[in-house]
Amino acid sequence: MIVFLYGPDSYRRLSKEREVIEAYRKKHGSLSSARFNFSEAGDLDKFKEFLANSSMFEPDKLAVVEEPFEAQDAELRDTLKPYLDGGGKTTILVSSDDKPPVKLSFLTKKPSHYQEFPLLEGKDLETFINKEAAARGVKLRTDVLGGLVKAYGGDAWSIVTELDKLALMSKQEIEAKPTLNYYELLNGLKYGRDPRAKVTALELILSDRRDEPRRVFNGLAYRLRDFREATILADYDVAIKSGRLDYEEALLDFALR
Repeated sequence: MIVFLYGPDSYRRLSKEREVIEAYRKKHGSLSSARFNFSEAGDLDKFKEFLANSSMFEPDKLAVVEEPFEAQDAELRDTLKPYLDGGGKTTILVSSDDKPPVKLSFLTKKPSHYQEFPLLEGKDLETFINKEAAARGVKLRTDVLGGLVKAYGGDAWSIVTELDKLALMSKQEIEAKPTLNYYELLNGLKYGRDPRAKVTALELILSDRRDEPRRVFNGLAYRLRDFREATILADYDVAIKSGRLDYEEALLDFALR
């Protein structure tokens, strides 16, 4: 079986991806699974090898494929098509920002299980925001809802980040010095675009607030938006654990990116 999730709204797409994986694991229990990114050299060959190998102890397989269209269209078509009928014990979950090229258009036709995730707007966007707010125990005033729509449009990641901040503020006493709010500073470090502002946020966290560098680093890994962010932080984690960097050095390097 092939499940194809595509579209520029990566927040909803990745949420659906996690939902599919969790449901599959609940249904099949122990299974062989692997994740592939075709922008990385050799991953298509590893993908083929994974599909070809079988085990009597783990008959069910789940393969998650990212950046699928970095592979050659014809080669990927020939690899995927045998799994369309859903008769085997292998499920392939393909996730992409983009619509498939012509040779892979079968991904958006039955028997493929497909779902598109366009950027939301209008009433659909407002419904999404209200649903995410309710899940966090936040009741939005009409003006706040309108402000989120105006500020971020269909950028779901930025919207849920703001909702997370509102949820935290509703559960804790607002600090006397708003500029030293840990979560605001952490978000400034994580999502800021100006290195100078990011370094300032880091200095306030470590010097003024005296938060533990390890806690700050682990906080950066919470609610990652995409594979690129996960890769960046994973590389820093390896550098720290191998002794090439300490937490303060890794955080400063991250702030200067």
